[in-house]
Amino acid sequence: MMRSGVSAIVVAVCFAVVAASPTASAAFTSRNREKLVSLLKGADASNLEHAFAAASGLHAIGADVPKGFCKAAQAAKADSIKSVYYASQLGQWVQGCKVNVQGGKKVVEDVLASAGDAISLHHALGAAKSVGVSVNTADVLAKFEAIADGDYSARAAGYVLDAVSSLELTPGAKETFSDMAEALAAQAEVFGNSAKFDGGITATAVVVRGVYAFATSIDTKPDIDEKTVRQLVNYFSSSRDTHNVVHAAAVLLGLGTFASNKFHNPIVLTREVASVHSSSPVYKIHVTNAIGQNIKAEATIKEIRSSSKSKVGSDIALAAATDSTVYTANLASLKLPRGIYTVKVSASGAGALSASLEQSLAVTAAATVSDMTISVLDGSVVAESETVSHPKKLSKALAADDSQALRVSFAVKDDTGADVTPHQAVVRLTHAATGAEVQFQATRSGKAFVFDLDLADDGEDVLGSLSGDYKLSVVVGDVTISPAIVWDLGAVTITFHKTAPPAKQPSRFDPKPEIKHLFREPESRPPVIVSFVFTAIVVAPILVLLVLWAGVGANISYFPWSNINAFLFHGSLGAILLLYVTFWLQLNIFECLMYLTPLSALLVFSGRNLLRKLANDRVKRE
Repeated sequence: MMRSGVSAIVVAVCFAVVAASPTASAAFTSRNREKLVSLLKGADASNLEHAFAAASGLHAIGADVPKGFCKAAQAAKADSIKSVYYASQLGQWVQGCKVNVQGGKKVVEDVLASAGDAISLHHALGAAKSVGVSVNTADVLAKFEAIADGDYSARAAGYVLDAVSSLELTPGAKETFSDMAEALAAQAEVFGNSAKFDGGITATAVVVRGVYAFATSIDTKPDIDEKTVRQLVNYFSSSRDTHNVVHAAAVLLGLGTFASNKFHNPIVLTREVASVHSSSPVYKIHVTNAIGQNIKAEATIKEIRSSSKSKVGSDIALAAATDSTVYTANLASLKLPRGIYTVKVSASGAGALSASLEQSLAVTAAATVSDMTISVLDGSVVAESETVSHPKKLSKALAADDSQALRVSFAVKDDTGADVTPHQAVVRLTHAATGAEVQFQATRSGKAFVFDLDLADDGEDVLGSLSGDYKLSVVVGDVTISPAIVWDLGAVTITFHKTAPPAKQPSRFDPKPEIKHLFREPESRPPVIVSFVFTAIVVAPILVLLVLWAGVGANISYFPWSNINAFLFHGSLGAILLLYVTFWLQLNIFECLMYLTPLSALLVFSGRNLLRKLANDRVKRE
């Protein structure tokens, strides 16, 4: 007897065998799920394969299947078991969709009667009820057992396990397919933090669905360890940004299987915040299942350690609002000073695989810039100086020329009054007229940060000898300082007695420098007399040949004037010789070959006929 229909969603991706290339593992969030759901709902409803793939992915996570997909099912033809199966499943998944594939019953009966491969038998078994075909369970089991006893791919094994999960199994069949599932689980290919099965993301989704469908049918935990489960989840999650309908269906099928089975339902922890402010240090973290949905779990901050590795907190419970995936904990009682901490979080729940996460957390605090002094130095003597309190500006523009130096000194303290060494302590000068900007890193000197600019030595190189007003500002930033400090101090007037024209700001659209190539100088030619002598030496043998011919009485009395082949042969031969001369003077090799080809064909044809005629004439004379 058959129980409920075959778990059809496993074949959402059976028509496309594409191996995915996952990126680094990352958690699958509710935003990723919504993006893939939107992608699948927008699939081409007129294409049966795409409609089926999209519908199966949506069905795998309990999402509504658009009614528009019914059109593809109703237009399906019984030209293959795949089409019949796709149409029958769409009829079940799309609410109110009635499908009747003409000739579908015969197609299913023919497949069930044949030896069949794993995919065809799976499809036929899944479509049998929809088209009104009674299934001989013993016969179908025997065919699947024959497949299990032979050589099979991971994809084929996944289909077999999914198909038999809907059948009543004999003790022998149960043992056969249990061995198949165990062997299949051992075939997972691990790379980095991920694992997959041969055939890529589509085959991996088929295998995962098949293994867990079979495990559920026999109520036995599959032989997959928790580490491999995590690696498989990472593999599916790594394709969360795909724009391919088939891949998206495979991702939802694989993760949906892990989120819904009773054996391995992994908890996933995702960082919500990278920093907290010391005034309101509320730590947040997402606790979800594999598909980014809410899961009942207890989460705890196991420990918090400072950058010096000392423990500053432990066993702090995280709480979440009802139906929320965000768990929070207020760390105010720890009174954490500004700095970088390592936080270790764990979560566990009934019937779920526990999870742990270690992350860096920055505790930020406000900082202040104090003891700000701007000075103009004439040698070692302070010519002009002013001290400013944050956030005020200079009372007047300080003046300096190219014989003097500009100095800016200040201190940075946190909200406790302790000295701070920020990642960035920058002094910025911006020319008011041209907008040219130069930034300088202030260096620590004792407890203060100091910036010195010698206008006599560095003014031309750094400022381009641009006279005029400069906007002076200080920027202080650090991962543990919030907010960053940007202090506009006012203006400084700098005069260069030897001024340069305003420098044009470079632009990416400016013309590039002209590229000039230097070719090798041609070699010198020999004197003209040498060329004439060489030519005479080359031509001399021809003259000698003509003299010798005349001496032996050569003549053309036997020339076959009446034979057209004689003229064609000698004419084409002369034309080829002339072509060689022309090639030497002006033609290139390709032009020469273009003319040589027809002349050569004419030469061979006429020469063959001419030689045959001369041979026949000689025989007659003899």
